[in-house]
Amino acid sequence: MNLVIDSSNNTSDGGKRYLLELINNFNPNISKIKKIIIWGSEHFLDLFPEKPFLEKCSHPLLNKGLLHKIIWNFYYKEKNLKTRCDILLVPYGNYLGNIKPYVCVSQNMLYYEKNERSRFGFSYIRFKLYLSSLIQNKSIKNSSGVIFLSNYAKNKISSSIDIKHIPNNVINFGISSDFKNKPKIQKPIETYSFENSFNLLYVSTIFPYKHHCKVVKAVSSLRKKGYAINIKFIGSGDKNSVSKLERCIDIHDPNNSFIHWKKNVSITNIKNYYHDADAFLFASSCENMPNILLEAMISGLPIISSCFQPMKEFLLNDAFYFDPTSKSDIQIQLEKFLNDFKKRQSISDNNFINVQKYDWEKCSNNTFQFLEHIKVLDK
Repeated sequence: MNLVIDSSNNTSDGGKRYLLELINNFNPNISKIKKIIIWGSEHFLDLFPEKPFLEKCSHPLLNKGLLHKIIWNFYYKEKNLKTRCDILLVPYGNYLGNIKPYVCVSQNMLYYEKNERSRFGFSYIRFKLYLSSLIQNKSIKNSSGVIFLSNYAKNKISSSIDIKHIPNNVINFGISSDFKNKPKIQKPIETYSFENSFNLLYVSTIFPYKHHCKVVKAVSSLRKKGYAINIKFIGSGDKNSVSKLERCIDIHDPNNSFIHWKKNVSITNIKNYYHDADAFLFASSCENMPNILLEAMISGLPIISSCFQPMKEFLLNDAFYFDPTSKSDIQIQLEKFLNDFKKRQSISDNNFINVQKYDWEKCSNNTFQFLEHIKVLDK
């Protein structure tokens, strides 16, 4: 059986890691799938190792700009993907073609959180997200099967789309052992100084629903109260969001003395930032499965997190929680977090144990078994 993967529209680091791990952990000896044919740009395909079962396919239009990719989608995509295709995997959920059977992976909850999309204001991104939400709704309705990444995502999406007749499964992402680091020893905040500060880390794209500016203001206020803390942001985003964060930092930390920002860090180097941090902060109000939290958990860091779902689905009781839309609540809960080093230690220890169940090999095996099951149902 041949599996075709449509990765022609891939852009996110999370999406890249997902496909890389699926393929790296694929075992053809226990699968009915004998050939995986993946379509994408040459730059994207270069990330994948050479495997006997893997065929990497590209097209000149996929290696050019947006207009060329639109032409690919409308005029060339269908006839190329259906060649030698027994089942199609759509890892980003959007597909309007006629190939059957196909399986969608739902990865973006912004398609189903109207209030979160509104944070982008009147913008191209908001329009694109709205258009993509319509496409994904239709893609799921017409699909042969759907993979969800969290129970929260399944419940939220099934409340707006009738999926009772569509086979579906919740298959969590795994976490790479590259991030593994023994739980960080926590110390009282009084043992830190402005010359040797407590280092917070926030890894995330820079978008309005990530609430970076509220975090900046909360950290700034605590610094003024005498707390010796720094925070490092890792990530880039859309031009407007990046500009807003730059202005916010200029106001609250014009000398860059306690707010540091690395915009471009490769997925292979990101682990070093986790291992150098003392704690992890996550202020997103919209997630499907927050794999970044898993990275923090296995890196042995105590976590202070947004109280929005699905964060609690994965962190359970092992985090300090705050309302990410409220600067004052971020500040209040962060202060409690800093002052309770024993609870921080407990969070680190418990999360390091609990995160072990999220395994890429398990994710890969379950995904390919589900695809085989869908192919059998299609006969």
